[in-house]
Amino acid sequence: MLSNYIKVAFRSLHRNRTFAALSTLGLGLSIACCVLIFLLVSHHLSIDRFHTKADRTVLVTTEAKGEVTSREGNVPYPMSMALRQEYAFLEKRRWFPPAKIRW
Repeated sequence: MLSNYIKVAFRSLHRNRTFAALSTLGLGLSIACCVLIFLLVSHHLSIDRFHTKADRTVLVTTEAKGEVTSREGNVPYPMSMALRQEYAFLEKRRWFPPAKIRW
């Protein structure tokens, strides 16, 4: 019974070669896109998850708007102290000096 289904499928694919090629190409491309999106999302969600208190860790960024909007992973040094003084629930803070890394 299964061999009969396989024979019919191959005959149909042989008769409609262009349609079969386009369908196979589209299926392969869509699977590749899904895998790529999954890897990208899982990478972005896994950043800083190796810390023991990862749910209590945040990164404050600076967003500069001009002709092109850019986000940088640094803030001015006084902001680090101001955040600690204004928000009592902050336990610790860490200021990273400016780097050339942009998102």
